[in-house]
Amino acid sequence: MVPLLNRGLAAVTIFLIACLVSMACRANESIKIGLVASASGFSAEQGVLAVNGARLAVEEVNKSGGVGGRMLELQIEDDQSTNPGALLAFSKLSRERKIAAVIGPIRSTQIQAMSPSIAKAGVPTLIGGSDPSLTHVNNRWLFRIRPSDTFSAKVIADFGINSLKARKWAIVYSTDAYGAGGAKVLTEALKE
Repeated sequence: MVPLLNRGLAAVTIFLIACLVSMACRANESIKIGLVASASGFSAEQGVLAVNGARLAVEEVNKSGGVGGRMLELQIEDDQSTNPGALLAFSKLSRERKIAAVIGPIRSTQIQAMSPSIAKAGVPTLIGGSDPSLTHVNNRWLFRIRPSDTFSAKVIADFGINSLKARKWAIVYSTDAYGAGGAKVLTEALKE
């Protein structure tokens, strides 16, 4: 079973993409949406949730008549849980000229690796990466669907200090750069 949050996020993402491209497709064609997700590697478990959530969302949209009468079609590429894998996955999807938009990965480093190719391809790409710089790199094809570390860290610090009255903090994050940005921003927010 796909957790409700992942399913809900996938449904909202699919809906946003469909809204972005509903006028760009011919009336009889399906709307093709790409998904870059981890089917292999260390984050394959998270990738399974992303794929299942996206499939459920596409199924729900299609059961209700699609978008403007057009059915959605999901095309999935494995990012192999790596930056080069994410770039390769996006490249495969963007070569398919009928891809209307792509749901990108949640890892900021993967999006950074993909960003030049996204800009060159001109494919709307919804991203879950939380590095604040991702939407400040002058790439008009990146659309953030998750709060940045700057926003999240300030909210966490405010809640912990003002609501919980916490005096001692521990910040735990992965050493593979995933979460390191948020930890840095949160550390700075706690100093204020």
